[in-house]
Amino acid sequence: MNLLYLIVFLTSALIASIVILKTLAVAYKYSLFDTINERKIHKGRIPRLGGVAIYLASLVTIVLFWTIVKLTGVVDSATLLCGANHLLLVFCGVTLLFGVGLYDDLKGVRYRNKFFAQIVAGLLLCFSGVWLSNLYGLFGLNSMLPEWSGFMLTVFAILLITNAINFIDGIDGLASGLCTICLLTYFVVSVIVGAYWYAFVCAALLGSIASFMAFNIKGKPENKKKLFMGDTGSLVLSFMIGYIGIALNTNPILIDSCVNPFVVVFSPLLLPCFDVVRVVGVRLYQRRSPFLADKSHIHHMLLEINDKNQTKTLVQMLVISLFLTLASVCFSFFLNINLVFYLDVLLWLLIMMIISRKIKQIHKNNENQTIS
Repeated sequence: MNLLYLIVFLTSALIASIVILKTLAVAYKYSLFDTINERKIHKGRIPRLGGVAIYLASLVTIVLFWTIVKLTGVVDSATLLCGANHLLLVFCGVTLLFGVGLYDDLKGVRYRNKFFAQIVAGLLLCFSGVWLSNLYGLFGLNSMLPEWSGFMLTVFAILLITNAINFIDGIDGLASGLCTICLLTYFVVSVIVGAYWYAFVCAALLGSIASFMAFNIKGKPENKKKLFMGDTGSLVLSFMIGYIGIALNTNPILIDSCVNPFVVVFSPLLLPCFDVVRVVGVRLYQRRSPFLADKSHIHHMLLEINDKNQTKTLVQMLVISLFLTLASVCFSFFLNINLVFYLDVLLWLLIMMIISRKIKQIHKNNENQTIS
């Protein structure tokens, strides 16, 4: 089984690399580059179509793997493909978001239209049979939810996750790095509880991300080897993460374990979700559009502290995400889920206080230097 995981990962990575090279050639031929403005920190002409490779590589690998298993019986297909029965509607949802994201990367899409597409994708996920049926004690909800409320919570979760990943995609490797942490967590959990189908989906997605990150982080614009994920990639990855996470949330073995399923599934998403709630809240408080882009995200704050060093900022963001994830899971072994949530909020506020204090100190030092 472990060898099959590796084969899926490498197959997806190989397909993604081929698609990326073809995408770069097309992008430079037709001048399909990201716009440059005062909010952007990159320089040079860089395409933002990396999501095309992530989508195609993952989709082709998953379908190819599913077909081989069904036709050849190399492994027990009944065990391995358990959970794949809702594949068609899930692919319809992710394909819808892929199309909207691609059009947005090329022409631009109003946010209300993207919002509508995310709602439709969330409903397709619900109709496939994957929806939040239990919150396991969060806010006192410790029983099976009615279908209508479960559907509403699922759509809300998809909206939160997709926008959180989309909003935080601001520096090289950040969104893809956070998605990697999330998918690695889901991969390990899937293997432990025997949800092998989701483990293989994670392996396919991780393979495509690995190839993308190689070009995104190490590629150079002058060599025409660098590209961004774009809305195409962030929407595809966030929806697939939502799909896997919500599906694992109802896994019987995980439910019967000594750790709260809801905490395990959603703790890797704390950083982007907390950040998008904070940013949107501040914009609404200031009577601005919640979708009007600015430089108030946590990675912008860390960039200011790190003198615009993207690598240092990326490492710090990933460390914070890992810290919040591990802390939440450890807390859940001996604390009520509501106490875990409150502690997560306190940890987040403490992190933001430390960052804000450092920024204020930098501004104070700059003022003193100007005066002197």
